[in-house]
Amino acid sequence: MAEHVVLKLLIYLFNLILLLCGLALVVLGSFVQIRYKDYLNSLDGQVFIAPILLIAAGVIMVLVAAFGCFGTCKRLSWTLIVFAILLAIVFLLEIAGCIAAYHERGTVQQLIEKRMNDSMIGIARHNASAAHDQMMWDKLQRELGCCGVTAYKDWMTATGVVPNSCCKNETIGCSSIQAIKVGKCDQPGDIETVECPVYKKGCMPTAIESTRKHMVMVGGIGLGVAFFPLLGVCLAACLAKKIRRDGEL
Repeated sequence: MAEHVVLKLLIYLFNLILLLCGLALVVLGSFVQIRYKDYLNSLDGQVFIAPILLIAAGVIMVLVAAFGCFGTCKRLSWTLIVFAILLAIVFLLEIAGCIAAYHERGTVQQLIEKRMNDSMIGIARHNASAAHDQMMWDKLQRELGCCGVTAYKDWMTATGVVPNSCCKNETIGCSSIQAIKVGKCDQPGDIETVECPVYKKGCMPTAIESTRKHMVMVGGIGLGVAFFPLLGVCLAACLAKKIRRDGEL
């Protein structure tokens, strides 16, 4: 009987930790998905599945934790067997998320570079997506403190002007009254002066490094908790066996 009680307490504790891990995966996956939505999911229609898999695994972990508590409380062996199967599914999802995060590192780098170059050309040609692309660039340049693909001169080559979002102090308007009105550095020479300081580093290496860092974090955390559900499988199997042996159905 004491063994039975200890197993139940261990499973309750396991489910509490499982619930917290599930919530953590949902928060982490959502953060990556939202943080890089404009930069990743819009790239040629690509959808990066690593954060999606972790969100799915997190949601399932929360539901499985609730189901596990129910099965343990009711002392029904079949619910514990289902609980163990669901935990095995969670394990596979987390492993898949880790593999996807590792695999997509190189793909992300290639797509970011291609998307940046294509969007800059589209802005110069006033394509239908030019307004959206400019908004994306402005957001990226302000958040990462960068300018252009590899340097601010990319804008001068493509459009002849540097967006105001490249300026370190946008309230200055990047030198001239005309620049304040149109929100751009209007003269190539202005960006070399004190009146129009701009970010010198390009956005591609900055964005790639930031994205890679978070993808590695997603994969690392996912791998760190991936093997935890296997402990639950063992506990559930032991308790189910104990219940059947004692005839407590």
